[in-house]
Amino acid sequence: MERSSEKEKFQRGIPLTLWVRIVQRLEILYPLHHPDNPYEVEDMFNAGDWYLKGNNTAMASIRLLVTKEEFFLL
Repeated sequence: MERSSEKEKFQRGIPLTLWVRIVQRLEILYPLHHPDNPYEVEDMFNAGDWYLKGNNTAMASIRLLVTKEEFFLL
């Protein structure tokens, strides 16, 4: 699988409400990242993990549909 396709597939598995928070975190971490380039899978996963661990409300209402390990088994 091509890396960009892998990145896009991982992103599509994330609920939109969570994706908005992940992008906010990624924009802070990578301010020079061009919006047309997909983020690395590990960076997306880590940003989602960071958000969910720091937000108990999010843990109750939002969860990743596919874990990083499950994604690589697809």
